[in-house]
Amino acid sequence: MKTLKKGVIEDSVLKYPDFIKPFILYTDASGGGLGAGAQVRYSASELEFMAMHWAIMKQYKQYLLRKSFTLITDRSSSS
Repeated sequence: MKTLKKGVIEDSVLKYPDFIKPFILYTDASGGGLGAGAQVRYSASELEFMAMHWAIMKQYKQYLLRKSFTLITDRSSSS
């Protein structure tokens, strides 16, 4: 546990974002990851989209607004 705590608080982990570099946003979703109720009836693609929308528009909007960024998701279009 001490190793984990030390790893989380090291300088290399806790840094301010470098706004000169492009951001990379990784998203993932599951049936229980975004909430309950109506979301359990959504397809995997719909859940992935909800995760992307939440991350971009709600969670990290202040960092991504008017910036180019790469979005990476694990959802395959062939599935």
